[in-house]
Formats: sequence, C-alpha cells, structure tokens
Amino acid sequence: MEELIPEGSTEHFAIAERVFAQLMLMRFTPDQPVRDISDFVAAVRGVMAHPEAIGRLEAEALIRHALGEQTVWLAGIDAQQAGTVYGGLSVRVIQEKRLSEGAVRRLVVEAEGWAEANGIRLVVAE
Repeated sequence: MEELIPEGSTEHFAIAERVFAQLMLMRFTPDQPVRDISDFVAAVRGVMAHPEAIGRLEAEALIRHALGEQTVWLAGIDAQQAGTVYGGLSVRVIQEKRLSEGAVRRLVVEAEGWAEANGIRLVVAE
C-alpha cells in the first residue's frame, strides 16, 4: 500500500491553498496596500461568531503570500490554521464576487490539475 500524506500536512490543503490564491488574486492586486488586506480580514472576522478562529496576522500573511510576496513569514502557521483561513476568506470572496457554483467548480478543477501536475497526491478519506 502506498504511503498517504501525513494527516495535517500542508499537502492536505494544497487544493484549498491554490483556490484561495486564485480568489485572493480576484480580490486584490499583487501590490495591494497592506491596509486594504487588514481591512478585509477585519471585516471577515467582524461577522464571525468566533473571530478568534481566524488569526488576523496569520490571515494577512497568507493573503500576502498568495499575492506573491516572497518575504512573508509563514513559520508558525500550521496546516489547520491555514485551512481555516483558506476556507473562511475564500467564502467571503466567493460571496463578494457572486461567483456561481460552476465558477467555483472550475477553480477547484484547475487546482486539482495543478496539484496533479506538481506531483501532489490527493488524500481521500476512507
């Protein structure tokens, strides 16, 4: 039997990370002022029942990384934190942009193709 990617590794979230990056590029420009990113994160956290689920600094760092900033410090952000940010902020952009289910599916299919092309195996629950 082939070894699966260890639970909790960042590969578990490779597709979510790719979709997140595409969505952030729909919402922001690569040279977007950090203040705009901070305001976006604050707005998302402001409507959450449990805003502590998405750390402000972690979310801002992950957005900046998704926009291509190479000097963002991501150490200390574990896979679960990243996955929570990817999910929560992605939903907000999907709502803001009023993306159809088909558009979201296309993003996921593109991300799956990217993962396969990059040798990332999908982890499927049994």
